[in-house]
Amino acid sequence: MTPNLAQPSDLTPAQIEARLAAATPGPWRPVLANNSDSHWGVAVEGRDFPSIAYAHAQYDGYGNGSTKADADLIANAPTDLAYLLAENKRLRAGITEALSSLNTALGVTNMREWVEGVRLDLTTLNGETDD
Repeated sequence: MTPNLAQPSDLTPAQIEARLAAATPGPWRPVLANNSDSHWGVAVEGRDFPSIAYAHAQYDGYGNGSTKADADLIANAPTDLAYLLAENKRLRAGITEALSSLNTALGVTNMREWVEGVRLDLTTLNGETDD
């Protein structure tokens, strides 16, 4: 199966929420594997072996430079993503409310048309043309 490597700008909050919902339920936590100080992984709470991700800094000449910080990042990703998605939703609702209040205060029904009208007015005042 080829992973979906879409660029962040290509994703919608709903797509990210769907990925988060489809992931293994947590909480996740970083764990040391194989009684080692360089085999970090991520496990579901209650398990001692990396069941989510497994990476190691060095092992018999193999390794990818992974550290506990990497495992911490992966383990906290679901919680961090949930927080960021909720914050995104809260901020978008605030922007929508602010625009609605501004529309009401200005007596306009379409803010884009109003802004374009202001831009044209300013262009005219400055003696510029749209050519």
